Amino acid sequence: MLGSYGGREPGCYLPSFLVNEKILLDAGSGASTLTVAEQTQLEGILISHCHLDHVGEICFIADNIFGAKPTSLPIASIDSVLSDLRKHLFNNTIWPDFTVLSAGENPILEFVIVNEGEEQNIAGVSFTAYRVDHSVNAVGYIIRDESGSVVYTGDTGPTNTIWEKAHELDDLRAIITEMAFPNFMEKIAVLAKHFTPDSLHKEMEKMPTDVPVYLFHEKIRYHKELQQELESLNEPRLQIIVQGETYTF
Repeated sequence: MLGSYGGREPGCYLPSFLVNEKILLDAGSGASTLTVAEQTQLEGILISHCHLDHVGEICFIADNIFGAKPTSLPIASIDSVLSDLRKHLFNNTIWPDFTVLSAGENPILEFVIVNEGEEQNIAGVSFTAYRVDHSVNAVGYIIRDESGSVVYTGDTGPTNTIWEKAHELDDLRAIITEMAFPNFMEKIAVLAKHFTPDSLHKEMEKMPTDVPVYLFHEKIRYHKELQQELESLNEPRLQIIVQGETYTF
């Protein structure tokens, strides 16, 4: 878990998971937490949506690996997410278009379009994207290797399809979903399409019942309130994921 917070201050990094040491799941951190040598070893980045806290450090990873890899680094998501990324970030104004720039025969980055519900594979890890209900184009992923499957929602409010697909899995090891705001900020959470502890608790009715649920994306200034409200739910399956820890499923 490279970064787990929905905000930034010293020691708190934005959402990014390193999967099997080869794939980033979102890239709010990565350049801030991996050495340049480790960044060079990446074989792909899966993007859930284009909010800056989930994609911002692709820019710096691309800059760091320039000329160090013989092949392009795949950036994978559904077409609408990649279109947003190209239009609003890699547009040669906010940042250079590293899908064109090269230090050899291949561009530094390659945008790889995935179709919703279609399984693809990078570095021995298969992944399938399903739309979730956030304030912009967004997907979650079912990720699988020989050890089993994990559901990752990215940022979302109440949604349906990914939970329906989770119930079809016979090797599901964990659910990773978000919780951003305390309960007193419910109106903002609804508007921004994020969870509070109470709305997450209700959403659990849709989830498979026999796997742990790990939470990320907490707003830093509300850590104490979120901890207290989670404890009051008395749900042993719920736990806030710990930045910097390695989880094996």
